[in-house]
Parts: sequence; C-alpha cells; structure tokens
Amino acid sequence: MFVWATLSFARVEAVEQIVVVAPAGWEERAAKALALAEIGERVSDIVAGGAERPESVRAGLAAVKEGMEVIAIQDGARPLVTVELIERCLKAAEEHGAALACAPSTDTLKKVDGERRVVVATLDRRDIWQAQTPQVFRREIIDAAYRRSATVGNGVTDDCMLCEAVGIEPTVVESLTCNMKVTTAEDLVVAEALLRAR
Repeated sequence: MFVWATLSFARVEAVEQIVVVAPAGWEERAAKALALAEIGERVSDIVAGGAERPESVRAGLAAVKEGMEVIAIQDGARPLVTVELIERCLKAAEEHGAALACAPSTDTLKKVDGERRVVVATLDRRDIWQAQTPQVFRREIIDAAYRRSATVGNGVTDDCMLCEAVGIEPTVVESLTCNMKVTTAEDLVVAEALLRAR
C-alpha cells in the first residue's frame, strides 16, 4: 500500500525529497518494493520507524534535508491519495502554514459514554470532518510542534494534533472519502477495486 502512496508523491513535480518510514527491520523489503515499482530513485531515504506514530514521524523528519521549507506527512495506509490532493495540500500549507486533507462527515455522529455504552449527545455533522493525510506544514511549524511535544506518545493519532496544541489552526483541504485508510480486510478489497478502476 505504501508504494501506491509513494507513487503519487513521486508524480508531484514540486516534491523534491521523499523519505519512507518503514517498520524496523522492514527497510530492505521496502527498498525492494519501491525498486519493483520503478520509483526507488525518487526515494532519498528509508528509515526505521518507532513503536508509535510520533516516533516514526520524528525519524522521518530527521532525514529531511536542510532547505526543505514545506513537509508533507502521509500515512502508508492511505494508498489512494492523488496527485491533485497532494498539490492542493502543499499550496494550502505554503499559504497558511499548516493544512490537512479532510472529508466532511456524511454520517450522523453520536457521543457515547464509554462505560455505560449509551448515547449522551448527537454532534452536528456540519462541524465534523474526518482527518486524513496528507498533512502538510511549513518546516518551522512541524519542527517546533515536535520539539514542544518531546514527551508525547500515546494518544497522538495525527500530526495536526501537535500543532493545535501549540496554537496553530491547520487549514482544511476538502478531500473525498475515497482517500480512505485501509485498516481492515474489507477496506483492502475496496481499495484494490478503486485502484483497479483508476
């Protein structure tokens, strides 16, 4: 899946460096997969990630060359990201400092008491958007957010959370639900069908 996501970034003219963060011990497999897709030369580094997302992102950030002013972070589990969405997120981050792909919620969402398993509120879905990737930042913003959150681990599920914690309001770039995250076997079937349709 990460190869499909990397392919889209490799096709974006403005992208000057690609760093792939692989699970520790999988770096060689990742390199072979990228070579088979004929994009190995577009990837400057393959680094080992950590046990949690912040550790993996820190490893990727450490490999980004000096002089790179805008950094995009992409989940390898979102293989359907498009060149067009990447370009819109890059442009928004250049203008506003931080941006992320988001899809407006189409479901009615309930706030649930976790212990009693009962609905305690219905949220206004007009105000609810589903965070996706890419999440793109001016370098000084994401570097500062990670410096200030050196002890943050569990509970950080995306990078914009760290920016929000230091007062940055990321700009929303409207995406589609087909920029899905593959987390289940059923998701994989849907993603494969969508990729074949492209």
